[in-house]
Amino acid sequence: MDKLQAFIMDIICYLSRIIPGAGLTSPLSGWGNRSREPDQISPTKSHEASTRLPIQPFITFLLGAPGVGKDTLSRSLKTMLPGLTHLSYGDLTRYYDSIPGSWVSSFPRREGSSNPLLPAPAAVKLLRETIDTGAQQYGQMTWVVDGFPRREEHVAGWLAEMAQADCAIYLFCPPEVSIRRVSSRAAYSGRPDDGDPAKVRKRVERINAECGPMLEALEKSGMQVIRVNADRDVETVKEEVIGYVRKAMEKWKGKHSNPA
Repeated sequence: MDKLQAFIMDIICYLSRIIPGAGLTSPLSGWGNRSREPDQISPTKSHEASTRLPIQPFITFLLGAPGVGKDTLSRSLKTMLPGLTHLSYGDLTRYYDSIPGSWVSSFPRREGSSNPLLPAPAAVKLLRETIDTGAQQYGQMTWVVDGFPRREEHVAGWLAEMAQADCAIYLFCPPEVSIRRVSSRAAYSGRPDDGDPAKVRKRVERINAECGPMLEALEKSGMQVIRVNADRDVETVKEEVIGYVRKAMEKWKGKHSNPA
């Protein structure tokens, strides 16, 4: 099995966990060598795979610091908008990190975090191949990407590989609210870092600081960023976010209803 096949097999295994009814239907077998980085896969093959899609997938970015409710809202979006796939960048990298010998596990950790820190090109390549494979293998064309982009360089990396997102929603709340929410989920989140208040505070403060330049880069690229106050009744926030995404999806469907 070559590197591209092994990489796609890993992605199919992950997609089987997040797309209802998806299974390991690929003819590929085995796991291959996971020591390679996605940047080492031929960009020509990746570009050809993307251009074979009849239309560009619908992409919503759901952004914000830990504890603003991205996961909760993503699950609500999946319920209210059937067919939408929730692709968590954090969960995706942790999944790959858990595979023995994975290329993701070879990256260094940020101080105070157990998660690998991927360079922007590698992060974008991982997301792109996951979305392209989901579209090709399962016809999955609508996605909410949770927790990406996180930094300004992520935006540049995304635009070098992918089309602009159809919708970008930034959730915000006071840092103390974020910290309290993250700490309260420590018992079931599966992330040891969530149980360390000092690490939680540092993570929230860092991501909030990185969000400013990232949001500015999105807006400079022509993407509209919708800012939503997440420090309100959860049902109010859900209704507002679902409304924004539904409107963006209807616009996307109208644009592609009669593809050339």
